Amino acid sequence: MFRRSAALMDKSGRRFVDNLKVLLSSGTGGDGASIMAHEHGNEFAGPGGGNGGNGGNIMIKCVKDKYDLSHIKQLGTQLKAPDGCCGYAREAHGKRGKDMWLEVPLGTEIIDVDTNEVVYDMNEVGMEVLLLEGGQGGKGNAAFANKWHHSPIESTRGLPGNTMLAQLELKSIADCGLIGYPNAGKSSLLSAISSSKPAVAPYAFTTLRPYIGVLHDLYGNTCRIADIPGLMEGAYENRGLGHQFLRHVERTKTLAFVVDMHSTYTPDPKEPSMEPWDVVALLQCELEYYLPNLSERAIMVFANKMDQEVDTNGRPLVDKLKELTDRVTLPVFPVSAALGIALGPDRQAGRAVGGHSVH
Repeated sequence: MFRRSAALMDKSGRRFVDNLKVLLSSGTGGDGASIMAHEHGNEFAGPGGGNGGNGGNIMIKCVKDKYDLSHIKQLGTQLKAPDGCCGYAREAHGKRGKDMWLEVPLGTEIIDVDTNEVVYDMNEVGMEVLLLEGGQGGKGNAAFANKWHHSPIESTRGLPGNTMLAQLELKSIADCGLIGYPNAGKSSLLSAISSSKPAVAPYAFTTLRPYIGVLHDLYGNTCRIADIPGLMEGAYENRGLGHQFLRHVERTKTLAFVVDMHSTYTPDPKEPSMEPWDVVALLQCELEYYLPNLSERAIMVFANKMDQEVDTNGRPLVDKLKELTDRVTLPVFPVSAALGIALGPDRQAGRAVGGHSVH
């Protein structure tokens, strides 16, 4: 699954990574110095070795302008913070190792592979955590001087840093997730109702990473909507994009199904197109297989492409819409995402996407 994740690219040609395993190590503390002081007029001024500096920490910060983990993957599979410097003469302490900061997008989980425990859940922008503390610096011989021991020569070495084999998993956080078959028009719908611009093209699996759009109402409220890449039958068995993007559905508060009323995608062009109500039932099963009770978050069905009059078999879409409404228990909203994009994300587009312009 990890190899498949690394191979996917978005429309800019950049690799999209939402699952990454990396060995993290904080810096080793610097050694303390064992030096006898030699000063002008006093060649035996006593111990003068300084302490070593502490090693650098591994710090994690949740930022707004990161959308995946590709920037961390480019750094390599083993990341180590700088070590502390050793102590110097004249009781000069060594410089502390610089902290290594790893910026992660909102919704990233930090998992300890050895214990399979979620150490941190980066669920708030600006959140900063200390993941691994650097090793403590060693003490120089000056630190051992006292009234009974005037000329110590002993010193200690710096302590090693901490190490963790970490699994970084990105799970998108949104108020609503758009679920549907490939080429159902989820990206077009998101483009019509928000300023988000996901990849839109007339072929399957156009969206290779989740996109988040923000919907504003007249009262200043906001709703984060996630465009989840297309699912297909057997997704719970990791067919198609499978578990790689089903994990992004876990954190959505609600779900909305998007069905293609004109023609449903099928892997084999010779197979007949599925009916919209069958698609809804299959999507519900896929969600249940992946995570029990996940399908209960679905609150509505968007019947997309209602700007067309008939489907590929010549059946009027108005008749299919009525049958879809009768067969499913969720509220059904006829929409035309393509018409919404043409009008732009404003009130007119909202009316078009809301289905009021469909006759």
